[in-house]
Amino acid sequence: MISVKPLVKWAAENIPEIKEGKEVTICMSDQVEAARHYFKTYAPNVKVYWSRYAERDKKNYNWDYTILFNRFMNEGHMKNGAWPPYEVLHEEKSGGVTMGVVCKKTSRAGGEGRKALSQQRFQDAITAFNQELSVYPKNELAWLGLAEAARSLGDYPTMKKAVDGAMGLSNSHVNTLGMAGMYHFFKYDNSRRTNPAAPDNAALDSAIIVFGKAIELNYKYAYGYYFLTNCYVQPQKYNAKKVFEYVEAFSENNGNIPQIYDVGIQVAQREKDQLRANYFTARKALLQNNGQQAYQLAKQIFETNPKYEPGRKFWEMMDELAKKQQKQQLQK
Repeated sequence: MISVKPLVKWAAENIPEIKEGKEVTICMSDQVEAARHYFKTYAPNVKVYWSRYAERDKKNYNWDYTILFNRFMNEGHMKNGAWPPYEVLHEEKSGGVTMGVVCKKTSRAGGEGRKALSQQRFQDAITAFNQELSVYPKNELAWLGLAEAARSLGDYPTMKKAVDGAMGLSNSHVNTLGMAGMYHFFKYDNSRRTNPAAPDNAALDSAIIVFGKAIELNYKYAYGYYFLTNCYVQPQKYNAKKVFEYVEAFSENNGNIPQIYDVGIQVAQREKDQLRANYFTARKALLQNNGQQAYQLAKQIFETNPKYEPGRKFWEMMDELAKKQQKQQLQK
């Protein structure tokens, strides 16, 4: 890890708009406070905007420069030359390895695409993401946005093109693997709807493999557990044990899609597993802000079987939350 100071100093001394005293916004995801400190000295006209790297085009995309560090970057992107994704103006190296860069970004089409997605203007989003990729073909967010927009339109050929583009940048990027898994799953699901006598089972198999790889890389990837659950309730893959495993993992990793608990409840009732049916009901209640029902069920689950690990953890969490709320009430 290197200091942000030399990168700030270079930007202040070499970027024309900064030298001219114009207001310039620089997007960063690391060493933000230090950068703000140094810019106060070198170029007070610079505004440093913080964003998670994976969300740099989602909220505020009205920035023209970014300072990036190789720390925490995806290994596949690094090995394949897909990082940095924008025009590099300056590099700071250590031992011949690029540690930090100043980049310029002239296109805001990626941000426009994200805005169109949020407004469900999917065709506009596809146009914008294609425009972004014509300028920055290494921008993984644009490939993933293109895939998402195409999926929303049921345009699976375009979705496949986008997934292939993102996978070409890295096959170890969790969000890319997630999108690839979704492509396979929705391809299967579409075939099941249009031709129930002969669904595309190979696509379902591929979805299981890809989502499995995603959660191997990041065990907290809740969407992976969500889709694996849906894979294992399909008739040709039905496996109650797998469903329970993945719904429980989803709940313990802060998943926020309540529908998955309905799937878990249905399978638990089918298997006559009332303990898990109650657990999934409690988890859904908490997600829907019904804390009282969640608390009562959590207590019941723990009293029924204190050795059921997900239930024990859930009860400990709910009991601690209740005690904190009681303490706050007494302090008023």
